[in-house]
Amino acid sequence: MATNPAQAPTVPAHVLPHRTPAQLLTLARRGLVEAGQTRPD
Repeated sequence: MATNPAQAPTVPAHVLPHRTPAQLLTLARRGLVEAGQTRPD
């Protein structure tokens, strides 16, 4: 079931973890590696 973005709860920016651009790129790369290793059931 899709969630309507207009009704989705929002998180204030000040409560999100602070990450540098380099940290965000590292996390994104890890996610892509993990996704590449995942096989459909």
